[in-house]
Amino acid sequence: MASDAASTHEGVSVSDDASDNTRAEAPAAASIDALMRLINEQKSMHEIVSAEPSLGKFLVSKGLPFSLSNPITECVTFDDAMALHDFDKDAFLREYRQYKSQIES
Repeated sequence: MASDAASTHEGVSVSDDASDNTRAEAPAAASIDALMRLINEQKSMHEIVSAEPSLGKFLVSKGLPFSLSNPITECVTFDDAMALHDFDKDAFLREYRQYKSQIES
C-alpha cells in the first residue's frame, strides 16, 4: 500500500508520492490497454464502464446513456454503442484518450 510519506533506507530517501510523473503515466497507459482488451473481447458496457469509470462520464457527457445505473449497459457492447449512435470508433477512442489525459493532469 502506497503512502505519501518518504522513507530512508540505508541513507537513500525513497518517496512514495503518487504524483511522481513516471508513475502517473504508467497507470493511464495501462488503463487504456485494459479498456481496449475489454472492447476487443466484446464485454458489456457495464463491465467496461465498471473498469474505466471515466469512460462512463465521457459517454454521458456525449449524450450516451451508459452510466452504471442504466440497465441497458448489461446487454450492449462498445461496438453496439458506436453503431447505435453512428460514431466512428477510432475517432471516438482518440477523443476519449485526450479527455482522459486532460482529467488526469
